[in-house]
Order: sequence, then C-alpha cells, then structure tokens
Amino acid sequence: MLKFCASAGLAAMLLAGSVSSPAWAAGPGPGKADGTLRLDKAPTTLTQAYALEVVELPEMRMPNSPERTITLILTDRPLPGRVDDMSAMEQAYNGQLRGLVIEIDPAAKTVVSGRTLIPQDELPQYFSMSGDSSGVELTGFTDDKGIITGKIKTTAPMEVVNFDNKPGPKAYSFNVIFNAAVVPAPRLTATLEGDQAKASEQGQTLKRFLQAVADGNPDALKAIVIKDHPALTMLNPEGMGQLKEMIFAEGNNVDGIYALLTKVYVYGQTATVLLRHPDGWSSFPLALEDGKWKMGY
Repeated sequence: MLKFCASAGLAAMLLAGSVSSPAWAAGPGPGKADGTLRLDKAPTTLTQAYALEVVELPEMRMPNSPERTITLILTDRPLPGRVDDMSAMEQAYNGQLRGLVIEIDPAAKTVVSGRTLIPQDELPQYFSMSGDSSGVELTGFTDDKGIITGKIKTTAPMEVVNFDNKPGPKAYSFNVIFNAAVVPAPRLTATLEGDQAKASEQGQTLKRFLQAVADGNPDALKAIVIKDHPALTMLNPEGMGQLKEMIFAEGNNVDGIYALLTKVYVYGQTATVLLRHPDGWSSFPLALEDGKWKMGY
C-alpha cells in the first residue's frame, strides 16, 4: 500500500532532534538525471543526481527496515555547498530548487520512501512504501563499484494531500533516469555510553544548546550551532519561542531531557547524540566547526 502525508514544517524536521544519520563527507560532485517532476501539468526538468549511503543506527531502525539505504537526490540545478537531503529540503522550501528525494533499498532494489522538493506554498509531499508498492517503480537499478543507475517513476499521478485546503497542485508525478556516484556513509570512530556520553564534549554541547533554547538566549544559541544551522533564522523573540515549544514539547526541562542522553556515536568530524525515551529513541546531530563541537543538522 502506498501511504501519503503532507510534509511537516521544515524547522520542526531540522530542529526537533529527529535526524538519526550523521553528515556525509564531501562527494565526487553531481551525477546525471534525465527526466521530469510534474505538479499537475506543470513540468520541472531534473538534471542533477546525488547519491548518499545511509547506514541506520541500530536504535533508530524501524522494524523490518533495511540497515543500509541510499538517499537519491534529484534536482533541477546543482546543489551549492552542503550535499544532503536536509539541506536540499531547506533550499526547496525557500524556492531555490526543485526536485525529489528518494530512499532506496539497494539490496531489494525497491523504493522505501520519498518526498518532493518544492517551495512550501506548493505543498511538498512525503510518501512511504509498504506492501504493494506499485505506485512508484524502480527499474534497471544497479549498484556497482560505488555507482548507481536506474529509472524511477510513478505509475499514475499521486494525489497531493492538503489537510488545510490551501491553494496548490492536486497531483504530482515523476519519471527520471539517473546515474550517480554514491558518497559512502562516514565511518564510526568511537561509541560513548552512559555517564561517559553525558560528560563528553558532545553531551555537554547538547546541554548548552538546550539551556540556550530554554533561556530564550539568541546569543548563546548562535554560539552553539554551526554557521549554516536553520536555528539561525529563528533568533528573534517569536522564533526563539517556537524553538522552545518544539524542543520542550512534552513539558520537559533541560535536566529532564539531558538525563535521557544514553549514547554518543562519533564519526570523526561529526557525531550523533542518542536520547532514550520510554517509548523509543530520538537523536541530535553535531559537527566540529573551528575545533569546537556544535549542533549540526
């Protein structure tokens, strides 16, 4: 069965501690895409293809989901600077590019999920696959010596979910051939657990971030996040209030959230901090910048 839902707000996705995969190293540059994304009948020609290996953390894996996937990013122009799906989503929300993100299970040669990369007012969509996945086809897929090729297409236009009945497209479809070099997932260099994780530079960075958000202190927040972090667009009183509401959505406080810190995975220049909740896990990404650990995304 093919399931659809409207995309959540970009800030919530980037800031609410839901990202589980660490950042990738610099890649070999874009591959080639040849095809079209259509919103109703309006076409966008897709020309660039990027591929990133994702090895999911054991704690963050959904039941029966693959450990290794490939994130395929298809765009209508080259991605400037940082290359990953979150950065592409941010640029698309701001009207700087259009395209698709497709999650592929290379072992099964199937599509796991995907989303459209379009401006926020055009109702970006997310879809996931389970059971009968006839709505999206992946054909001719190969994963050979770090190069992936194939064709991804919808078998029929997919309905745009519009919970708020806003103006926008009613359906979308795509049909794209791609060829791209896969950027390998970063290698794990250290695993910290328990009190060691809490006392680590990464754990203390998370605590300072939480305190800055709780205090509504824009200067402290600016000092603890990387230079291109989405939080830097929320340093006004309204934005800081929204950030606090997102981070402390369950009425918790700094010490309460920090107490959930259970493990830190370190990947050289990046890290992932894991929090254990009664009903599961959440994570926060970090990165080294100018020799200091800061909150990443």
